[in-house]
Amino acid sequence: MLTVKKVKREFIYEGKTLQDPNPGLTPYEVVEFYSKEYPELVSAAIQKSKDSNAESIKYEIKTKISTNG
Repeated sequence: MLTVKKVKREFIYEGKTLQDPNPGLTPYEVVEFYSKEYPELVSAAIQKSKDSNAESIKYEIKTKISTNG
């Protein structure tokens, strides 16, 4: 018999774990959701963490920092 398990998603930003606001959202939509609180996430990159496993998927959110002159 096939069993379906819900996998917990965690979003890590600057060492903080951001809760999954809605499991129906894509990871990019979750980052867009949090960009209202953290405006720097507008241009952030998302990377699946190596710490992910069968119980949880962890996404690392990295902001793109640019330096001028």
